[in-house]
Amino acid sequence: MKKEKKILILLIVFLIISVFLGISLGYSSMNMYEILMTLTGNGNFKENFIIFSIRLPRVIILLITGFSLAIAGGLLQIITKNDLADTGIIGINSGAGLFITILYLLIPTNSEKYIYFVPILAFLGGTFSGLLIFFFSREKTGKVNIQKLILVGIGFSMAFSGLMVLLVSSAERSKLEFIAKWLNGNIWGNNWYFVIATLPWLLILLILTFYKIRIIDTFLLNEETALSIGVNVNKEKIILLFISISLASISVAIAGAISFLGLISPHISRMLVGSRAKICFPTSMLIGATLIIIADIIGRNILLPNGIPTGIVVALIGVPYFIYLINRKK
Repeated sequence: MKKEKKILILLIVFLIISVFLGISLGYSSMNMYEILMTLTGNGNFKENFIIFSIRLPRVIILLITGFSLAIAGGLLQIITKNDLADTGIIGINSGAGLFITILYLLIPTNSEKYIYFVPILAFLGGTFSGLLIFFFSREKTGKVNIQKLILVGIGFSMAFSGLMVLLVSSAERSKLEFIAKWLNGNIWGNNWYFVIATLPWLLILLILTFYKIRIIDTFLLNEETALSIGVNVNKEKIILLFISISLASISVAIAGAISFLGLISPHISRMLVGSRAKICFPTSMLIGATLIIIADIIGRNILLPNGIPTGIVVALIGVPYFIYLINRKK
């Protein structure tokens, strides 16, 4: 068996273990036997409620978020040819969050329609942010300055986050608390409505991504090679950029502002299996999903009863890795 397949199988096992831990650990812990009995329809009322109404939808939300951010970050790093690119760091997540904040202030959150508007508003906000960042990162020749892109993105990220706080500063206390938690990556879309609203988008975008996998691999070489085999580089970059923004927007819509996951997952994946997108992207998805589930388990079970937002735990893992990458590039 090839090394890549062994690593892929091992990561699948780690993900399955993390999913079971995510379901079992919490204020009311459950053992493996109770979980399996409940999943097969033999649980009591309490066990059914805990798993099917609380923990299972939350774990699926975490899977969606991990998959989305891992692929979004991987695509952005390939498009920009910058290993430090991440939708959270360069401001796309904040742009999506700004539009969600506006919607949150205008529409009551107990409205079912609100849930289905969230992914659409997040995409519009992420697209708006992405276009601004790429526009201000261009040189006179029209090409994007990759070094400038990160700095401009960080600036817009701070600006959008400040606007969010400004918008809710005069709102009622409960909404102010929500935005504060959202900025720290609080998993707030944790029911089946959010799963139904976002899972179809994720599946469509993943299918589109893997349909483009050969083109993505050509970008790993150079643009001249891609042009020589008939690839419309500018057109494909725009398509891949919109896929990246859409995937990032899905995660923002259900998990708030989580940075660094889209940065470290592709990096770890490339270290393990190489850069070929066909194997690197699935590996990155497994790593991203496992990391965020573990971060959520840690966050939920520290400082009970409120815990720590998942985004903060992810940042505690991601920031040292980000610093390591910066130092390595010097």
